[in-house]
Amino acid sequence: MADVGTYTVPGLRPVARPVARWAARKALTTARFAQIALFLAAIAAVWFTEEGVRGGLIGSAFLVMVLGADAVGAELRGARTDILTDWLVVMLSRLREYTVYMGLAIGGAIAGVPDIWGWAAAALIAHALRDAISTARVARPGAAVPVPGLYTQWPPRPADRPADRPVGARVPARRSAEPASLTDELLRGADPGTGAGGAAAPETERTAAPTPGRKGATRVAGHRAWARPLRWAMSFPAPERFALIAITVTIWDSRVTFIALVVASLCATAADLAEAPAGDPAR
Repeated sequence: MADVGTYTVPGLRPVARPVARWAARKALTTARFAQIALFLAAIAAVWFTEEGVRGGLIGSAFLVMVLGADAVGAELRGARTDILTDWLVVMLSRLREYTVYMGLAIGGAIAGVPDIWGWAAAALIAHALRDAISTARVARPGAAVPVPGLYTQWPPRPADRPADRPVGARVPARRSAEPASLTDELLRGADPGTGAGGAAAPETERTAAPTPGRKGATRVAGHRAWARPLRWAMSFPAPERFALIAITVTIWDSRVTFIALVVASLCATAADLAEAPAGDPAR
């Protein structure tokens, strides 16, 4: 359930695809769109300092633009992505959210909301705690560690379904259908289906694993398909946080916004702690 990314909203993909194709021709990267998202978040924070409904509505519109920039960055993330770009996207995604929180706190202080700075600090602490625990739950020994702040499709894609190739990603070369030479076989090593000496494994060993029935597999697949959106919602990703900010700051004030953020972040943290790790033998 760990929130390992800035989640893209499916409704923004039809708009993001043409923009991503244009950006790929202009050699723009995910880091560039992360910078654009930070700039849009700063404008939203400025509007959130204004009292009244107008500031909340315009600031919320800029938050939608931030999610649009994330969607374009998700489409662009491909062959040109490296560790430095991933790290920069992580840092900018955190910085832009803290910028929005700062704008909400300043707006509440201008409006005379009591204890607004205390609630803002509580929201930042709750968000940082949730982020740290969710990242620690994903980072397990022997497993690839996903970097927080990278892009993830909503709903989370099933493990047996191939991911869409991002715009600008390189197409992997196809393996030749001709039989491999002896040198290639020696360099590549033994086939996984063979033993240490290259001999084929016994038929009984290869067919020993039981195959679940079709009815049971269908039931498990249906359960996973039903649980994925729920797990995504319980992880309290960026689209949910932005939606919560937009609703509460427009209808009420920034203190209600920070209280709602604290409660939702603590609920997501509790859900992370209650979920057993994927590699837990007691599961």
